[in-house]
Amino acid sequence: MFLSLSIKNSFLPSDSYIEFEEGLNVIVGKNNSGKSTTIEMLNFILFGSSALRSSVSNYDKLFEVEAVVKFSDTVYKINRTPKSSDIYSLDLETKKYSLICTGISSVNSFIKDLLSYDYKIFSLTNYCKQHDLLNLTSCTPQALVSLIEVVSGLEDSYRLMLELKSLKKEYKT
Repeated sequence: MFLSLSIKNSFLPSDSYIEFEEGLNVIVGKNNSGKSTTIEMLNFILFGSSALRSSVSNYDKLFEVEAVVKFSDTVYKINRTPKSSDIYSLDLETKKYSLICTGISSVNSFIKDLLSYDYKIFSLTNYCKQHDLLNLTSCTPQALVSLIEVVSGLEDSYRLMLELKSLKKEYKT
């Protein structure tokens, strides 16, 4: 659950700070007021530059996003810039954050482990366009099975099973 979001030096006309309420939050505003950018920054916090709509080089050098999120009973603070990422956990007794992970790849992996999925799965399940849904209903059974394997992780499990069978066969000989 997102608790807060701070956006600095993005495409928005000014820096933004949002506090989220528990439960459902709705982002409303006029056209070109930053609603889509806010959603993009929430995705950026969780998934890094793969969630940005344009190349990270198109963003200001001082572009920075910080969010406070809660997963299970742990509160984390995540900082991201085009060239760095850090994640901190909150000690509830001292009310201080301590660094637990730094570096873009490390933070991405840490968050992927927390969520149990990556941006590819997230965007497929949350941003599927109507024509993509129609494609799913008209695709071949093998294409549908392949998609299910990718989404569920069965593709990797199947490859691992084949590799283990091969190793077992080698071991016997």
